[in-house]
Amino acid sequence: MAITWTDDDKERLKKIEVIIHQQNIRESDLVQKTLPTDIHMVEYVQEEETYSDAVRAAKKSDIFDSYYDKLKEVGGVVISIRSGFGTIQPKMYNPQPKKKG
Repeated sequence: MAITWTDDDKERLKKIEVIIHQQNIRESDLVQKTLPTDIHMVEYVQEEETYSDAVRAAKKSDIFDSYYDKLKEVGGVVISIRSGFGTIQPKMYNPQPKKKG
């Protein structure tokens, strides 16, 4: 099972500007032209299963620290954090655009 982030976890992540964009997603399923450039793919192992999450953050170290702390509770491990996804500047990204009408 992928990581379960509690409300407390999400508040802590928000303070350090780490946003879990989408959990348990394959890299091939990311629509890069609709994503900000601060998207990273985090690959990790938990309970002998490999998972990948799309995560937004300015620094990989913030992502690593967050995942490392969460995974050590359940015996999981971070395998990799890769960047280079997305085409939209983070300041211009709006995941919930206003509807015209």
